[in-house]
Amino acid sequence: MGLAIGGIIANWLAVLIFYLNTSLNYDEASRTLLPFAIISVLVATIGLIIATNNKKIGGVLIIIGSIFLYH
Repeated sequence: MGLAIGGIIANWLAVLIFYLNTSLNYDEASRTLLPFAIISVLVATIGLIIATNNKKIGGVLIIIGSIFLYH
């Protein structure tokens, strides 16, 4: 569970860096992709919350959210 929490924190930091890059460089492509990055991190975070009760479904959501963030 500690590794999953660390991964979620890293995902949120990646979205923060992505947001700062978007706001400072005014890149239109990054602005278009920012909502998808936020949604994928939210999916992973919801997966972490669900993992307290159901580890299989929570783990799948964490993996899905993390994969979509980095691709």
